Amino acid sequence: MTTKILSIVSEVQRFLQGCAFNGALDPYARVLLEEIDDLLPLLERRESGRGSSSKEHEAVNTLKILFAPTGPLQEMALDHGWAEAYMKLAKKAGAWIEEARRVRV
Repeated sequence: MTTKILSIVSEVQRFLQGCAFNGALDPYARVLLEEIDDLLPLLERRESGRGSSSKEHEAVNTLKILFAPTGPLQEMALDHGWAEAYMKLAKKAGAWIEEARRVRV
């Protein structure tokens, strides 16, 4: 796979960590960060070619939902002023997701 999903997700995590209201992390950003943290080991196995189980497949599908148009990440980006950067990341993530869904390791 040509696009590295872990670097894309890492950038999204940095943006989410900056999502604050009144100096405190947006509670929904915290939930998204936790969800992404849970996905990372599965995505890493999938990207490295070591994982093609149903868990890795489910992680790819969850990532597709997170990056979907009007999905939770886009909504967070719009609310916190990083929508333009998000759209570039979402395009790259979408390409990786489609390739991951086509290619079985």
